[in-house]
Amino acid sequence: MEAILIPVIYLMLHAVIFIFLILELGNPSSKLSVFCRILSVVMLTIAPGLLLALAIGASTPGWKGGTGNYGWFFVIDSDQAGLVTLIIWIIASVSLLAGLLFNTNWLYKSWINFVMVLTLAAICHWHTCTTLIMETLPPVLAFFPFAPGVNLLLLAVYIYTRKELTGRLRSTVAFILTWLSTLAAAIYVKVILAHEVYNALPDTPPDCFIVTAAAQGNRRFVGSTLNPQTGRVENVQLARMRAFEQYLIHKHPGAHRLLRKVYNRVGPVVARRIQRPILADLMYVMLKPIELLAMVICRQTPRG
Repeated sequence: MEAILIPVIYLMLHAVIFIFLILELGNPSSKLSVFCRILSVVMLTIAPGLLLALAIGASTPGWKGGTGNYGWFFVIDSDQAGLVTLIIWIIASVSLLAGLLFNTNWLYKSWINFVMVLTLAAICHWHTCTTLIMETLPPVLAFFPFAPGVNLLLLAVYIYTRKELTGRLRSTVAFILTWLSTLAAAIYVKVILAHEVYNALPDTPPDCFIVTAAAQGNRRFVGSTLNPQTGRVENVQLARMRAFEQYLIHKHPGAHRLLRKVYNRVGPVVARRIQRPILADLMYVMLKPIELLAMVICRQTPRG
């Protein structure tokens, strides 16, 4: 219920923001206009920008197989490739911020701002599509770029229909062509960086650091045996946790990538501290509830 309630409230809040923009922003002496300006800045520029920053790190899979059938395209918004989009977002946001906070005429009458608003809307809808189609992030997060994207697109339509856009034709055309060329160059750079990010990913999935360390405890207690094929010590707990990870990969890939990203950073640090068998036994016991929960979830999932 909460998973549905939060996006609904978020969409309703953006609907209120658009109504404020249309009805109140033109009255600079209104206190409600001041509130509207601040709220619009947060919801239309800062909040989506934070989501872009989240996608830069959280959408990077742990290995090449985590990209599914999309290959390098899956990481088009990850790491260095994602920074390119974030830079474009910041540049375009400056124009919108100037109109929202300081100069209403700039917001409604400038061709430059009109183009920037369209750019922001396009970036929002791009991230909505990648979140829903490729599941670079958990699908529920698609609401967060979608709502400001709709608002920005409606704002652009409203600005155009006011028929108050001014500026010299040559200067306007020159700016639009320059900005489109900049975007084309940014896309080219993003593709190159995405290939680099993808090629840097390992070919095999990362190990279960903490669970593997826990399997190094007293063999009779943790039930570990030496796998002759891999040469590694394994036990039932490790097998169940790997099966649970496969479940997440196939059923909830977005959530898996986010959890794996955190685990890849925290896991090695914790695993390095498990140097004694008694510590491995203790970690084995601490992981038991998670292991049993993973076993129940995997057994209740229909196969096929």
